[in-house]
Amino acid sequence: MSDDRAYAISAANLDVLERNLDYLANNIGEVDVRVEDVNQKVNKVSEEVKTINSNIRDLINEIRETTILTNAKQSISLAQDEINKKYGHYDNIRRKISGLFQAIEVGSIDKKTIKSLKENALVDTPDYWLSSAFVAICAWLNDNKEESISALKDAIKKDDEKTSLFFSLINLKFDRYASSFMWLKRYLDMQDASKMENKIVPLLDSLTGGIFNEEEKEYFLNKITLWTNELDSKSNYKNIQINRWIDFLVFLLGEKNYDEYYYIKNFTNKYADINRLTNINVSQRNIYYYFVEAINEKEEINLNKKDQVDKIINLLIYNYENDELDLRKDIAKNQFIIDENGNTTKAKEKFKMSEFAYLKNTDFYSILTNIVLQNNELKPSINTKKLSLSLLKDLINNSYEHLNENVLDNMNIMIKINNFTGSTIDGKNEKELVDSLYQTIDKETRLDIESVKLFDVKMIFTLIFGFVCSIILYLMDMSIISVLIVLATIVMLIYSFYANYKVRSEKIQKREQRKQEERNILLNVIAEIVDFRFIVKDGIEIKNKTTTLLKTLDYKNYIKTNNDRNITIEKDNDNFVKPNNELFDEEEKDTNKLNPPKWNLEPPYENVRTVIR
Repeated sequence: MSDDRAYAISAANLDVLERNLDYLANNIGEVDVRVEDVNQKVNKVSEEVKTINSNIRDLINEIRETTILTNAKQSISLAQDEINKKYGHYDNIRRKISGLFQAIEVGSIDKKTIKSLKENALVDTPDYWLSSAFVAICAWLNDNKEESISALKDAIKKDDEKTSLFFSLINLKFDRYASSFMWLKRYLDMQDASKMENKIVPLLDSLTGGIFNEEEKEYFLNKITLWTNELDSKSNYKNIQINRWIDFLVFLLGEKNYDEYYYIKNFTNKYADINRLTNINVSQRNIYYYFVEAINEKEEINLNKKDQVDKIINLLIYNYENDELDLRKDIAKNQFIIDENGNTTKAKEKFKMSEFAYLKNTDFYSILTNIVLQNNELKPSINTKKLSLSLLKDLINNSYEHLNENVLDNMNIMIKINNFTGSTIDGKNEKELVDSLYQTIDKETRLDIESVKLFDVKMIFTLIFGFVCSIILYLMDMSIISVLIVLATIVMLIYSFYANYKVRSEKIQKREQRKQEERNILLNVIAEIVDFRFIVKDGIEIKNKTTTLLKTLDYKNYIKTNNDRNITIEKDNDNFVKPNNELFDEEEKDTNKLNPPKWNLEPPYENVRTVIR
């Protein structure tokens, strides 16, 4: 049964198998004919595969960038949600304080409203220093000294530094200068030059804005001197800033490749060094004009004293708290990724320029550098930027010297043209180099030229042979033939002489042509070296201008003076400064109106850091 089944299968498929064998046989005969066609198709397929591969890679990159962008947007959304969830109540208190001050300015608030505003402040944000500060202000405006002092102490326990700075500014706002100075001294005395927060920036704005009196200003400037002296004594802090400024100056220089140095590139051994130094020197103007523009920058809006104080208070209260910074930092990183369309490398490079703004604590020099280089994040005033630049001038010049340490390198440039070698520093030995080139070529070609003799052995042999033959023929009374042989010999000698002369002349001509060509190459090399030296000279002049410009900076020039204050001191009431604002007229009879008390919002503790945290 199995045999029948096998046969049936064989019979059923035999025709198909036979047809396939015939088809195969026919195609085998066509293989040779189609080999070339196959090769062409293979090449075509190869090109198509390359195209497909490129398209696939583009698609993968597009998918990757899209994924990165999507992840960045999701990360920002999640971080923002977490900020809103954890710290949204911070913004609520910030808005309350801003609204309170705005309402006071327009006279649209009374004691009852203030009382209602403060009721939920500590309930909503019990651990936030600004909540306690807000309660202290409200209690003070309502003349509730006991509650105000209690809230002040609570704010100090939560954050002594921010509270001290905040109430220094609040007292300034209400023209309580003596109290403002007490808080200011408290804040400044707490500062550690090696561990400082960015909230010092609004205070520097206060200094440069001219809202302090002479006593406050001098005290502040003395502190700045102490901070810089302390950091100058510790090389590690200086080195960090020197490296940051080197990176920034290199960024200003940019990267270029001076391919116009064709002859230097092909006929010297210093192309890489010359290209680098050319780039540095050509770009010196970028650095110079950066500092010129920074120094000449003008404030777009010249605020009066009251508006300056309001601006600085807003900068302080809306400054991120330390526990918010990590999330804000994550948002900033991802925003750079979005701005760069998913290019994480460029995003990291850009974020690196601003990451110092998100540090919880840093040194005073770092803050000054941040003010200059990252002012978009810190939002300092123009004069604060100039003040910071002035305080950093020695560090910047130090960085500049590191960057230009090889700019005056009078390197000896080796020139090689075929077998000729020479060297020059500035091209002044041009004549000596040309003479040396000629001597090298003459030496190389002398033997070759001298090898072509105008009158050689063959010619002598021909001459002797011809005259011998002619004499023999003459003796055999074959004078005519003898004369013809003599003439033929002379003609042959003349032709050989001419041929040798021509070959020799060609060699001499080639030598002179080579001299001219290699001389032109040499002169072009020298010309490029001279151009390079002009660029170096110009770069040195610009560099010296930049250094001189920085050295002339004096930070005191960027501190405004404010001698137009109308201060009236009430001697009988603890140095109370009577404000000019009619809202605070002490003759006001309506007890529901705001009448800030004559007692001042002063620190409840005499010494700094007396509170156990």
